[in-house]
Amino acid sequence: MTTLRGIVNSARTLAYYTRLQEVTANNLANGSTDGFKVDRMTANRIKDVDSLISIEQTDLSQGSLRITGRPLDVGLEGEGYLVVDTPR
Repeated sequence: MTTLRGIVNSARTLAYYTRLQEVTANNLANGSTDGFKVDRMTANRIKDVDSLISIEQTDLSQGSLRITGRPLDVGLEGEGYLVVDTPR
């Protein structure tokens, strides 16, 4: 039984590190995209659980604003989201 538990714990830990690599790759690929929000991933150990428990959070802090001079470009200053309402 302990061998199976070790395999399961190893698989869960590998799944965590695989997801961490995906999150890091996505952050690197989109880091220069206007309006991109960085994802952060950490791991915690919970009592009586041998594997890592992942916690993902998106950094919702405001980025820098720049004037583009284009009439259809918009930006929000402060907290909030821009929502587009369409018939569909």
